[in-house]
Amino acid sequence: MNRNREPKQPTPPDRLRLSPPLAIALILRSDLTGLMAGDLLGVVLGTTFFFVALWTGWVGAVLGVSLGIANGFLLSGLTAWFYSPLRRVRQYRALAMVLGAGLASSGAAIFGPWYFATTAMTPTYAVLIGFHSVLASVIAGCAGALIGKNLAHCYEQADSQQSRSGTSARISVHPFHPHSASIWATQKYEWMGLTLLTLLCSFWGYGLLQFAVCGYRDVYVCLPSPRLFTSVVAGFRVVLPIAVALVVIGMVWGYRPRRRR
Repeated sequence: MNRNREPKQPTPPDRLRLSPPLAIALILRSDLTGLMAGDLLGVVLGTTFFFVALWTGWVGAVLGVSLGIANGFLLSGLTAWFYSPLRRVRQYRALAMVLGAGLASSGAAIFGPWYFATTAMTPTYAVLIGFHSVLASVIAGCAGALIGKNLAHCYEQADSQQSRSGTSARISVHPFHPHSASIWATQKYEWMGLTLLTLLCSFWGYGLLQFAVCGYRDVYVCLPSPRLFTSVVAGFRVVLPIAVALVVIGMVWGYRPRRRR
């Protein structure tokens, strides 16, 4: 007696799961990318004076390493818990960008007031440090978002590779590995734009922020004591609404429905 058997369904391709080696690679990549981005953008931000550029480059490198490790640990933990295997690509990319931007901007904003909290200084110098902490926070937040996007692309690329070939995929630790060439090709203009923004902030950022907060008044009259901290708060009152508006515009633009050709 012949039995009608249904044809065997093809086995779906294996999806990538975040193993410990992949998580370590994600953390190390976040650390190295943070080191390079922090050092480069720190030097560019302090480029108006040579010795200031050396100091800001050193600070940027230290913050890039420490915040890069923290970002890598948090992202790999969230990836293993919620996105292994990867099914919601856009959501994962948005999470990586928000996490990177939040950690980097917070660390850069806190460092200046914390480091100079016990240093005796004039009111003008205190406001100078406070406003530059705000500018550094904005730049670091943009860099953190780009680093998060880079890490998300690496994980997506590894997942796509394993889905197509069925072989175990890996994430390259070095940011400029040949496997990452396509990722950097899509981000090179974003990093160039951020470097240009950092250069503009180095020359005109402080003056524009001071005018937006105080107008034509002197900072001694405009901001109460302690000006190191009140200048940071006043600066973020100007910057945050603009940053939130740009993020909302970017999200709407990124999630707009695409027309079929």
